[in-house]
Amino acid sequence: MPNPHFVDSYVSIVDDEMRQRSRFDKNFYSPLSAGYENFVRDAIVFFYRRGEVARAEEWLTKLRTYMFMNLNDPRRGKELEVPVKEFVNSELQDNMTRPSMMIQQVSGSLMGAYASGLLGRDPELFRSQYDYAKMAHRFFMEEQIRRTPAGGDLDRMGQIDENFNKVAGGCSSSSSARWTSTMR
Repeated sequence: MPNPHFVDSYVSIVDDEMRQRSRFDKNFYSPLSAGYENFVRDAIVFFYRRGEVARAEEWLTKLRTYMFMNLNDPRRGKELEVPVKEFVNSELQDNMTRPSMMIQQVSGSLMGAYASGLLGRDPELFRSQYDYAKMAHRFFMEEQIRRTPAGGDLDRMGQIDENFNKVAGGCSSSSSARWTSTMR
């Protein structure tokens, strides 16, 4: 999952240090630019899910205007010109079974639920973020977690605990209902 404190540092390193070392800058396609784009796309989705919509919009604007953007995909302009909510939904369309995307969706939702909902004394925000995290977790578990003959006791794609209450820090649906009722 993108660390919200690392996004600016990563972009700075790519643009300042790595770009100078890259021998692909003069071409229409650069692996460095592709990595930058993938990272920023994930960061936009993460910030949006965490409830930082303005920050997600800021990064989408930076992606739209990135001067080293690869020129190999004629559809990219259309993908990036949509509002941030549509962009995020489009990114999630094919990526919710990707472990890193699921982890950032669950983690970002829980961060938003606890920081903005619970600490912000907003029970509706808490409930919607918490419920989204639970739904994203369940979707991934149903779609991806399977035993394989070669895996032995390990689940395929088992990169997050199957027990959502553990993932949520021991917060069950009944305890979250108690919390939201005390916020009123």
